[in-house]
Amino acid sequence: MAYGILLSMEKTTVYLSEEIQRGLGALARKTGRPKAELIREALERYIEAEDDFVLPSWVGAAKGGPVTDSSTIKQEARAAWYGHLKKKYGWED
Repeated sequence: MAYGILLSMEKTTVYLSEEIQRGLGALARKTGRPKAELIREALERYIEAEDDFVLPSWVGAAKGGPVTDSSTIKQEARAAWYGHLKKKYGWED
């Protein structure tokens, strides 16, 4: 990986517990890879594992999209997320 300005990435800050920091540091030393690379890889794997979740159709809607008030959007988002969790973890109502 080339270091320097990475145009396709955005910098962010993440607070980690001491235990995770120690484990991450040990893994970085063991593999010879930077901590940032390990974090990116872990997040990519996590997101790929969650790929069955589909955002509601109104997400990203812009001018000319459906007109909905914020309380309806909030209810739809909660219902979609709860449905996803029920499916993933086998929760019952």
